[in-house]
Amino acid sequence: MVFLAAVAWAVGWVSWAVEASGGAAAMASAAESIETLRLWLGETYPVLAPFLSRFYWDEIYDNNVNLVLDALLGLFIVYLLLQPTRRATARAPLSDEEQRRLVDAWQPQPLAPPLNARHRLDLRSQTVSHSAPSPRVTVSLPSDKTRAAAAADDEENQQQQEFVSAAALARLELRLADELGLSAAEGASQLDAHCSDFATFMRKRQQLARLHSPSAAGTKSIRVRDRSNVIDEHHQDDEVLLENVLNLVSASFLGLGDDETLRAAAERTLRHYGCGSCGPRGFYGTIDVHIALEKHIAAFLGTELTCIYSSAYATATSILPCFAHVGDVLVLDNQCRHAIMIGARLSRARLYYYEHNDMDDLARVCRAIIDEDRVKRHKLTRRFIVAEGLNENSGDIIDLPRLLEIKDEYKFRIMLDESSSIGVLGKTGRGVSEHFDVDITKVDILWGDLGQSFGAQGGFCAGFTEVVDHQRLNASGYVFSASLPPYLAVAADEALTILEKQPHRLNTLRENVAALRKGLANTPGIRVLGHPHSPIIILQLRQPSHDRLHNEILLQEIVDRCLQNDVLVSRSKHSQDRFGDHQPPSIRVLVTAAHSLSDLTDVAVPVIHQACVECIEAAPHCPFLPPPTGKRSSSSASSASSSSSSSCPASSSASACPASPTTTCSSSAAGFSTPKATSHVVSPRRLRSGRKIRH
Repeated sequence: MVFLAAVAWAVGWVSWAVEASGGAAAMASAAESIETLRLWLGETYPVLAPFLSRFYWDEIYDNNVNLVLDALLGLFIVYLLLQPTRRATARAPLSDEEQRRLVDAWQPQPLAPPLNARHRLDLRSQTVSHSAPSPRVTVSLPSDKTRAAAAADDEENQQQQEFVSAAALARLELRLADELGLSAAEGASQLDAHCSDFATFMRKRQQLARLHSPSAAGTKSIRVRDRSNVIDEHHQDDEVLLENVLNLVSASFLGLGDDETLRAAAERTLRHYGCGSCGPRGFYGTIDVHIALEKHIAAFLGTELTCIYSSAYATATSILPCFAHVGDVLVLDNQCRHAIMIGARLSRARLYYYEHNDMDDLARVCRAIIDEDRVKRHKLTRRFIVAEGLNENSGDIIDLPRLLEIKDEYKFRIMLDESSSIGVLGKTGRGVSEHFDVDITKVDILWGDLGQSFGAQGGFCAGFTEVVDHQRLNASGYVFSASLPPYLAVAADEALTILEKQPHRLNTLRENVAALRKGLANTPGIRVLGHPHSPIIILQLRQPSHDRLHNEILLQEIVDRCLQNDVLVSRSKHSQDRFGDHQPPSIRVLVTAAHSLSDLTDVAVPVIHQACVECIEAAPHCPFLPPPTGKRSSSSASSASSSSSSSCPASSSASACPASPTTTCSSSAAGFSTPKATSHVVSPRRLRSGRKIRH
């Protein structure tokens, strides 16, 4: 068709040129032939008739500029038609020997990246509970023998990953020499000389070194394996069982995790309804106890409707993609919890971050978003501010009145996560809105956790009728996941009833929080973070090292020292992915209403204080504390000397602790190094205030 169009164009142009020349006698014969060809093309291909008309060409070429441009275009068409056809060069098929070599050299990509030092630290520092989440629990942890064996295997596996022994490489060279048809006497130098004859030699040698680690003389072949199941691999008996340990890691803030009333209600429901619901809410998983719990939560909070989810984590990851879509705007706190970050990423919206709990920076980010949309003329989209009532990573409380002012000023909507604040803040435990005496209807979307203060499981979302109904049809965690087991729904309903009848639990909780914070306030080398009313108390190093791993190991040594003295605290562990590394290393202490003041002031405070002092002072080459002015007691000195070999990796490896005597440790509060940003890693630099992440 392109060729015919070009011919029609040429015929019409020549016909017009012949007539424009005045019909000279020398051109009469050619003009007659061209006219015949033009008429035949017009009858055979009617679609080309407009291009063959004399009137069309007379009108076009009244302008000399059009004439010149069209002439150039015609020459370009002729040039393209004369170009030779380029076809893909046929490749010779691979021989059987070449196919065998490629198959032998092929190595699949690993399903997961290899474990680093931080991964192994997290896996080996897990404790196992053998009792209900009460103030005193029974826990087990790997014995010293098991930990030593795991550490030895980890070190050996790390060496196996980093290099291959000289004996193994020699065997590989001999094997490749045999494949090339060379004698063994020619050696490795001649192998390198024959790289031109065997182009993939170097690549194959590296692949064979990874695939085949032959056990030559003096060489031990070790397969790299996961150390997550250390106890099972080294016999289940190699563990230590600790009883009557003070529990400061449970998020059962109201002390209902081991409440007998909840136990009895759950047992009755279990006998009547069975264990699980065996279906999602929209199909056949809705049970009458679900509807009763939703009505109870809505009446408790003062909202129109409520829907419940079977997982607290899936609550945030379902709500955010349900309301925010491609092109919408989500503004997040740069220290929000992991579920919010994952839900925001799943929404594929435009993500912006503001400095943690800084309302002035939030206003600046909102203003910048509006200015950017005005300059780039973006379509009118939905804009949300996502905030936590009580931040679980820092223990801070959001300034809700100021947040509402920013919302009204810049025309944003608010999504409020009350997972840690419900049942904690406010006179009757209704969350951060009651804490600031703010009308809850001013919050557009609100969700929370039923597994913390209420001692059950799952999550809920409360709000206006259209908000809840939209989730029932579009929220993936609600539509496709099996609904909350009936006995857990009844347990959460009973916990809500207890909170309404026993509001004094909130006063007890606040007294316990104040007592523990006061006792830990003067701990040397440690900063105590969090709001005075927050049961989440964060302990950070006052002067951390430059290396994040060193800080994590030191904090884990403090945790282990506390557990040796029957106090269970936990190092804050974040998912080590693109969102986890921006959280600073810390220890998280959780207080509940079930604790007694004597347990907190007479047991927890002295143990944590002593563990921090001894471990921080014993850390080599890291001046976390000023030099002691007086002599320590013999007992503390001996305990510090005994722990110096395990408090920092520098005691066993000179390269493990980067802080040398000539290095000054950082005094910043963050205490972690910024990883290099890649295409799939969100570094802390990209999480700075106002920075946008495009998906």
